Amino acid sequence: MKTMVNPSECPTGQCYILQVFRVINVEDGYGSSYPQQVIDQAFFSDKEKWKNEIISLYKKDLNRKDILAFEAKQATVDRTVSININ
Repeated sequence: MKTMVNPSECPTGQCYILQVFRVINVEDGYGSSYPQQVIDQAFFSDKEKWKNEIISLYKKDLNRKDILAFEAKQATVDRTVSININ
């Protein structure tokens, strides 16, 4: 599963998203650590690759509850600039 690092890597139009939640221990630099939740996200433009990735994750444990998978369509943002001179 390739994790997206930059928003430009996200597929345009219809895409399929997979999120895997996990907890890591973060060192504070003073000899102790604390738990921090991390969300790994992967974006797919191919629905079959997305489904296959979900299947492979659940093969490890059918009862896992740390996976969120959904379909989305990237929004298009239109911008206009108005200049008023009085």
